[in-house]
Amino acid sequence: MTTLGLLIGSLPLARTQHHLTQLLTDSAPPGVEVTLLDPHRLPHHAPYSDVPTPTAAHEWKRALAGVDGLVVLTPTVERSIPGSLKNALDWAGGMSGVNTLAGLPTVIAGVSVGTLPRFAAIQHLRTVLGDAGAALRSQPETVLFAAPEAFDDSDTPVDADLVAEARDLMSAAAGLAVHERRAATARAATQTMDPIAEVIAAPLAPISPADGIKVA
Repeated sequence: MTTLGLLIGSLPLARTQHHLTQLLTDSAPPGVEVTLLDPHRLPHHAPYSDVPTPTAAHEWKRALAGVDGLVVLTPTVERSIPGSLKNALDWAGGMSGVNTLAGLPTVIAGVSVGTLPRFAAIQHLRTVLGDAGAALRSQPETVLFAAPEAFDDSDTPVDADLVAEARDLMSAAAGLAVHERRAATARAATQTMDPIAEVIAAPLAPISPADGIKVA
């Protein structure tokens, strides 16, 4: 069984967010389980380097450590990715504790809810994940057109192109995850430490205040 984590940056329409999440989950190939990754319990500040990693961040890293591959979708917000998505990726990376993005098979795509796509957000997302060491699918760049009219009143997708693109995206993610897992198995004999086991074994720290730690 291959497990894919699904992380979607906040869309401007809650209904579309729900529809797209369901479509991508349903579009996974046979033998693939999709886990929705929810970063909203994370502190609303970047990781500190001089205080313990908070409990929510440990839980977030453990969630990422438990998937074989990652699918990240972003809308365009002021020509970049949503701030909440950037925050989630900061906490997943190596700024606090083990970097759970390093080597993680990752496929990305943009999302348009009706306007023409702008590829700056996808490029920014690729840069953030690439700098964190994720094993990114290089090409092609994909944009899912998930306008409200792509779904009917019963929440069924009616845009054949969107359905096909969703299936292609999830198939690509599953294939990349399997490929990287085989490569990792071949490298396992030369590793002295399992970073995933380190994440799972790490002790929990106190909950961090949402607005950061006050310094006198």
